[in-house]
Amino acid sequence: MEWGDCPDNPLDKPSDYKFTGIQRHIYEDDTMEKLKYFTRGIIVFDDCRAYFNAGTDKLLHTLFISRRQRMIDLFAVAHGFSDVPPKFFTFATDIFLFKTLDKTDCSIGRKMRKFAPLKIEYGRKEV
Repeated sequence: MEWGDCPDNPLDKPSDYKFTGIQRHIYEDDTMEKLKYFTRGIIVFDDCRAYFNAGTDKLLHTLFISRRQRMIDLFAVAHGFSDVPPKFFTFATDIFLFKTLDKTDCSIGRKMRKFAPLKIEYGRKEV
């Protein structure tokens, strides 16, 4: 199934949270507030840097803290780890890193060192 084939879900009423399968919600200013009612599923933040800022930090922190009790898994998808908000690295248990032009000598790269040794590829050149 392609992303565009997924049915849209406005997350406006309680019945919007009772679904099975895959649904998508296009991020809006109040999305983080709406997600506090989501349970038992997976949330994928695609191109996450585009909509996270300092204002969402508290709501995001609350979502991370309560994820186990609410039975949710969170995924941040970005073009490079420097596009992932630092808060994600605080709570991350795994990182999947594919080819990127990002350098590991930045502050986020240093945070990644807590994970198992990574084989990082920059473009086509292995380091």
